[in-house]
Amino acid sequence: KLINSDDNGITWSDTTSINSTSSFNCNLSEINPGKILISYTNYNGTSVRYRESTDNGDTWSQIPASFSFSSNRIRNLLFVSVPFKLLAFFEFTASGVTQNSGIYYRVSTDNGFSWSANKLVIDSPTNEKNPRVIKFSDSELEIIYQVEDTTQKYDRQNDIYSIQSSNGGVNWTPPERFTKYAGEDRFVQAAKLGDKVFITFATTRFTNKDQISCAILGETTETFKPPYIRTVLAIQDSIETKKWLVSCKITDDEQIVF
Repeated sequence: KLINSDDNGITWSDTTSINSTSSFNCNLSEINPGKILISYTNYNGTSVRYRESTDNGDTWSQIPASFSFSSNRIRNLLFVSVPFKLLAFFEFTASGVTQNSGIYYRVSTDNGFSWSANKLVIDSPTNEKNPRVIKFSDSELEIIYQVEDTTQKYDRQNDIYSIQSSNGGVNWTPPERFTKYAGEDRFVQAAKLGDKVFITFATTRFTNKDQISCAILGETTETFKPPYIRTVLAIQDSIETKKWLVSCKITDDEQIVF
């Protein structure tokens, strides 16, 4: 379901039902003024569909278009329009692989009626996921995404990275790391703010539970990187003296002093 506001969030519309079945990984993409695509998947990402609106989301196509239906898993599908092409960016995990997802894209030259094979954006030993695509011009694109460090056997770390393209997605700059906190920075969202990128994300740096944080890439500096308490174990040592033994597992990017 969708709701929208045309007065900067002061009031909101009634809900609009887009799909009658269970849907996951829903994402909106504004292709041109008034034209919006909404993508969604089944639970495990093996079936990916999208619908189109040409009136700013007031009405939607009755029959969804199929983007992918296979044993491979695709999540977080987003669309970008460049001259004579429609680009589709997504998180991809091959069939039979439990981790090590990467970011790929497909190209359509006929307004989405057909699509090319997958093309690589970035896929490394870490887990690249949840791409957010910002279009500054027909040639300038930026992808903000989440990296899960799968090289650690236990207690994987999630951080936010970005890459840029100056030729419409053909080539990309080396990844630039934004967050370096030893705990979790994830579920990133991004929006264009003038010539900058405004992001929100969930982080455990303020409490040991997810809290929403925001930043402007290129302006905000990460200064608060506390140690991350992963586990705490408390054992009563003596009932009479009311003493407890407390042990913690703490991760930090700098030396921890007790």
